[in-house]
Amino acid sequence: GGFKFDNISVANGVVKLNDRFINLTIRSAGFEAGGIAKIMLDNIDYAENAQGCGHHIVVIDEATKQFEQYRWFNFWNIPNNYDAYRDYLATIPEGKLVAISIGGECGGYNTSQELKDILHHFGSVYIDSVGWGSSWILLGKLNAPMGSVPEAFSTTGPVEFDTSFV
Repeated sequence: GGFKFDNISVANGVVKLNDRFINLTIRSAGFEAGGIAKIMLDNIDYAENAQGCGHHIVVIDEATKQFEQYRWFNFWNIPNNYDAYRDYLATIPEGKLVAISIGGECGGYNTSQELKDILHHFGSVYIDSVGWGSSWILLGKLNAPMGSVPEAFSTTGPVEFDTSFV
């Protein structure tokens, strides 16, 4: 056996830890823009059914930037899924990032005020504008002031957010 070290370099007798970048891409294309949801963390796309109508959610540990959980809330075949979505968001503690993307056309269909209210607690300002066929993404966290987190919205085309964590 031996030791294996990743993410190091040696120069002039000095051992140095290299930065490790973890990329995150969140993309939403409403119905007219192709209907695709994408949440890619560290080169893995976690949106299992990218054209699945509704909200796709990936929970990321804020400290380690590692994937924790994926959920998809379908609002087409399961129109009362808003309550389940709201209840799920209520279980996410502080210290987690929540990446959300709309897939398909129904992501803003008949969104309940209770769901909008809890998404405000994750920093969203645009959730009130999201409607049928909208594109919308959010990288929120619990108790973030509204408008303080990355968020994008459009009724006419796709929206995207890219970043790298070190």
